[in-house]
Amino acid sequence: MLKLELEHFIMLGEEIVTQMFYRLILLVSDIRTLGCTDWDDHKVTKKMLRAFTPRNPTLSTMIRRDPSFKTKTPNQLLGEILHQELVERDVAKSLSMRMNKSLALNASSSTMIESSPKALKSKKEDSGEEGSTDEETAFAIRNYKIFLKKKAFKKNGDDRKKISQRRCYECKEVGHFIADCPHKKKKEMEEKRFKEKSKDFKKKYQGQAHVGQE
Repeated sequence: MLKLELEHFIMLGEEIVTQMFYRLILLVSDIRTLGCTDWDDHKVTKKMLRAFTPRNPTLSTMIRRDPSFKTKTPNQLLGEILHQELVERDVAKSLSMRMNKSLALNASSSTMIESSPKALKSKKEDSGEEGSTDEETAFAIRNYKIFLKKKAFKKNGDDRKKISQRRCYECKEVGHFIADCPHKKKKEMEEKRFKEKSKDFKKKYQGQAHVGQE
C-alpha cells in the first residue's frame, strides 16, 4: 500500500513545497520502518523533483541538469527550491513595480499628448466609431476657414503695400493712383475756373463791343 502510494506520489494542487516535502518524507519514513531499503536519499530526491516539476518545469530542468544533483539530499533540494522560488518572486515583484511605474508614466504622457490638436486628429483617425468622419471634416473645415482668413488678410496687406509703393504718373509721387492724384484734381479745378472766367470775360467784351457799334 505504501509502496504503491510512493510510486504514484504527486504534488497536490493546494499544497506548497514544504507541505509536499513533509508528506513525502513521512511516507518514506513509514516504508523504511517496515524494512524497505529501496528508498535511499537519491531516490527520494528524484521523486520529490518529479512531483514538483508540473509546478515549475523550468526550475526543475535547471536543478536536474546540475552535476551535483545526484548527491543532493532531500533537505538540500528543498532548500534550493525554496531559494529559487524566493528569487523568482522578488524578480516578478520588481518587474511588476517597473511595469506599473512605466504604465503610470505612459498614461501621464498620453494625457498630455492627447490634449494637442495633432494628437486629437490622430486619435480620430484611429477610432472606428461612427461620427469620427464628421468630426474630422468639421475640424478640417475650421482649419481651412482660418487659413482663408489669414490668406485674405495677407493679400489685403500686400495690396495695400503695393498701392503704397505705386508711383503716380501725374505728380510722380508714391501712395496713390493717377485717378486719385490730389495735384491732378487741383490742376483740373484751376483749369475749369480759368475757362469759366474766360467765358465770362468774352461775353462781357462782346456785349460792350455790340453797344459801341450801335
